[in-house]
Amino acid sequence: MTGLPRLLETDRIPDAVLIPVLGVAQAVALGIGAFATRDAFTALHGGGAPGLGTLAVLIGAGVVVAGIDAVSHQRSEALGQSYALSLRHSLYDHLAGMDRRAVTGRRIGALSLRFVGDLSAARGWFGRGLPRLISALVVLPGAGLVLYLLNPVLAVMATLPIVLSLGAMLGLAIGLQARHRSLRGQRASLSIAMMERIAIAPDLDLMARTDRELEQLADHGAVLRDNAIARTTRLGLLRMVPQAGAALAGAGMLWAAGRFGVAPGETAAGLA
Repeated sequence: MTGLPRLLETDRIPDAVLIPVLGVAQAVALGIGAFATRDAFTALHGGGAPGLGTLAVLIGAGVVVAGIDAVSHQRSEALGQSYALSLRHSLYDHLAGMDRRAVTGRRIGALSLRFVGDLSAARGWFGRGLPRLISALVVLPGAGLVLYLLNPVLAVMATLPIVLSLGAMLGLAIGLQARHRSLRGQRASLSIAMMERIAIAPDLDLMARTDRELEQLADHGAVLRDNAIARTTRLGLLRMVPQAGAALAGAGMLWAAGRFGVAPGETAAGLA
């Protein structure tokens, strides 16, 4: 095979640049919303109602965040589909250049699944995973800066739980890719085996092999089930950690607000 297609082809460069920019713009909108939240709670604490300008900013920030999220998902899907299409072209070109006997010697089901299962993983990684990673590298420090500008005490109290949660996420993520790859391989192997046997199932039954095939199917299904449960458990923990970190950060900020006399408006904005 001549190699994988380049990530940044001419038609993919605009989306590859736009998606991280949208992530940064979303963080800016959230920051503006946080300051507007502070102003709103300050007004409420003073016994008055938030001004129309403050309310307009809050509404605008929410609409902008939602709109950016929709556009980002759309362009991420377009980016991933473009890369998957290039992968299909490379794979087919490679197969076309192979010797006929080499192609016929391979399992057709396995080759067919290459155009579906593996490309779905590549599409998700390049279309959503990579842009989100790039955005996070900018958004997380930006969020910390906004919190620091609101109140340094709140920033300090929130930083430690967030950093610890990121470290825990990194620990849980180690080995997860290998587990994903193993599970995909097991699913593909089971699918290929069934594709090959479905057409000859009546012949296998005449050979009194139905019970044996069902036993093998049950064994493979049990292994697949156990591995899928283990992976789902790891993913669940991975998603739980940042929520727990955010909860600890929020509790620490509330404690610091009472301990050091932080204004309610700044506390509410920091939690936002």
